Amino acid sequence: MKLLISIILICPFFCLSQNLIPNGSFEVYSSCPSFYSQIDSALYWFSPTVGTPDYYNSCATNFAVSIPNNYSGYQNAIGSGFTGIILLHTQAVNTREYIETQLSSPLLANQSYYFKMYVNIADKSEKRTDAIGVYFSDTLIAGFAPATVLPFIPNISNTSGLFLDSINWRMVSGIYSAHGGEQFVVIGNFKTDTMTSTLPNNNFIDQVPVVYAFIDSVTLTSVTSIEDQLENEKVQIYPNPFNDNIFIRLRGVQGSEIIIYEITSRVVLKQNLSAETTLYTTHLESGTYFYQIRKGIQLYSHGRLIKN
Repeated sequence: MKLLISIILICPFFCLSQNLIPNGSFEVYSSCPSFYSQIDSALYWFSPTVGTPDYYNSCATNFAVSIPNNYSGYQNAIGSGFTGIILLHTQAVNTREYIETQLSSPLLANQSYYFKMYVNIADKSEKRTDAIGVYFSDTLIAGFAPATVLPFIPNISNTSGLFLDSINWRMVSGIYSAHGGEQFVVIGNFKTDTMTSTLPNNNFIDQVPVVYAFIDSVTLTSVTSIEDQLENEKVQIYPNPFNDNIFIRLRGVQGSEIIIYEITSRVVLKQNLSAETTLYTTHLESGTYFYQIRKGIQLYSHGRLIKN
């Protein structure tokens, strides 16, 4: 069942059941990654093809796979680890990488499940895309060679038209109605090159001819009703990059606040939010900042901001 997903910056605050994705935060490892192509070091994750997904962790001492700085660019993990895959190669036809894991328990027939993950395009990617999908399988997907497009129709696909970017972690989410017995989940770009839309990934140098995505915080939880999940609260924060002001619009997120901090984690701005809020940021120097919109321990939105 192919369903629409949305790419948004928020974290839904409704209560869900246990996450069926083991190590969805990529924080648990058998060994700290020491170089590229070590997705197997992240417990329970592997590649279904001869492609070589990468594993990044803050424990890494090799710059190639360190966090937040690495060869692919700069990005903080939501926790302490994330993975990286090629969604498209501009010089190698239909070249892809995927990640796969076995669910902690098979899906139940006619049960609805809420899937979400956070995705970010690496700074050094030549292009960015809206093409990423999720496929649920009854059986293990393994041994596909070469590292090409997998011959499956994803159960969840991004058809919103919103492109992933290299600034923010974008939340990719959707509802899946299981036929029962699905045990594995595969994440990647299931579209061919000709069907994959791209845009330039601007403002970065030394780019490589790929669309390369970081993936973090993957969850799959059962839900009581699809209607409940479609009541996601929305956060809009713009422009980004910004100059003197940041504008924030909220819908249904009451009593929240924004916290903006430097790379060193020093808080530079903290303000309560209303339905529409203007942040005056003339006192901030040009550079990279990070933000959270939260109410107590509940995180609604987070990401990276750049001041020109």
